[in-house]
Amino acid sequence: MIEEKLDALTRAVERLTAAIETGGQRSAEPPKAEQPKAEAEQPKPEPEPEQPKLTKEDVSKAAVEMMKAGKKERVVELLRMFGAERVGDVVESDYSRLLAAMQQELC
Repeated sequence: MIEEKLDALTRAVERLTAAIETGGQRSAEPPKAEQPKAEAEQPKPEPEPEQPKLTKEDVSKAAVEMMKAGKKERVVELLRMFGAERVGDVVESDYSRLLAAMQQELC
């Protein structure tokens, strides 16, 4: 329904434009509407699956694993690199980077 009204409006504007261009004289044939160019439909990119939101507990578990592996000093160094003295001080936006660094230390 909206498309029909839009098409009718488009035709009316085209007739008005033609009338203005010809100085108000009507032509025997109404102007032909320009056909929209068919655009090749591109497949929509699939949204990337969301990574599960990391929590303070996830980071704490990794820190405990590191400490059990005898890397307590490295845990402290990593926390300080992120401006924290303890896991609870780490900014949530840094969880993924800190966790990645801790996991790398465990490999």
